[in-house]
Amino acid sequence: MAQVKVIVNGRSFRMGCRDGEEGRVRDLAAEIDSHVQKIKNGTKAVQDERLFLMAAILMADQLWEARDEIQRLQRLAGDLRAYQVIDGGAQAMQRELNRPMESGRVEALQSRVNGNG
Repeated sequence: MAQVKVIVNGRSFRMGCRDGEEGRVRDLAAEIDSHVQKIKNGTKAVQDERLFLMAAILMADQLWEARDEIQRLQRLAGDLRAYQVIDGGAQAMQRELNRPMESGRVEALQSRVNGNG
């Protein structure tokens, strides 16, 4: 297990993570710090715990919005797939109608029309 040092709100924290994930943990901590700094700039002095909580709530809100957008896009993709199935069937029928008839088919249809078949 790897160890990584991150800095949030000027404070250093040691974190454990899987080997190879150190950079990602640093990036995530930097994202949290970015939210903390935005909150801190818009408010008077607030304890670190409260800043961290507020940053976590903001990030959770962004996550919920992203999930809602993913669900909306999944529904849209499903609608498009259904349309492609329906439209694909219509296209196949159109191809069949536009396909030149072989002479045997033409004769069979003529026989039916004339009452001979």
